[in-house]
Amino acid sequence: MNPKANDAAGSDTWEALRREREFLARFIAGYPTRIRTPQEARTVQEHWDRAIRLAEELARASPAPAGVRVILADLLRMGHNMDVPEAGHACQQILTEVLAADPENAEAHYTMGQLLVSVNPAFAPAAEKHLLAVVRLSPAVSPNVYQALGFACLYQKRVPEAISYFERYLGQVGGDPAVKTVVDHLRSGAGYKIGFKPAAPPKRKWWQFWK
Repeated sequence: MNPKANDAAGSDTWEALRREREFLARFIAGYPTRIRTPQEARTVQEHWDRAIRLAEELARASPAPAGVRVILADLLRMGHNMDVPEAGHACQQILTEVLAADPENAEAHYTMGQLLVSVNPAFAPAAEKHLLAVVRLSPAVSPNVYQALGFACLYQKRVPEAISYFERYLGQVGGDPAVKTVVDHLRSGAGYKIGFKPAAPPKRKWWQFWK
């Protein structure tokens, strides 16, 4: 998915934020992250800090545009993947507010689904609901939605459906060795060891995150 904040489009801040977010997605869009060295970790942290400052600047508008808030939530989701304290709950708080105001916001459903599918197997049904909303609402569905739906079904022990979603994802992206390994394990009956990134209990509201 490539969420866009139309109300902020054209601004220098938005363009800088878009570039930072695209860079970060290469390393921390999923869990486990693709950070391989201490130097990469430092570089990614610097870019994440910069992206958060840019998103915060755009989100200071009153009321903050929904598109910007969803992007901020996605950055926090990525931060959660690299152990930023409270980032996961801050992400969830923002998305809950956005969806309360606009239940048809596909980008918010996508980000919420991606967050929930990664933090706890008990959240898999909720993650699946959000991801299916993306399929229903989006004219063009990212392959990553099918990958996430595969894990949501796997965590609910619906293996045939999981394999089907994973294969749909693989067919669209042209191959992904990690997901191919999951499918091979499932087809062999060997199962798959599930890893999660639990979120720490929140201590602040999302708008207090940088205070």
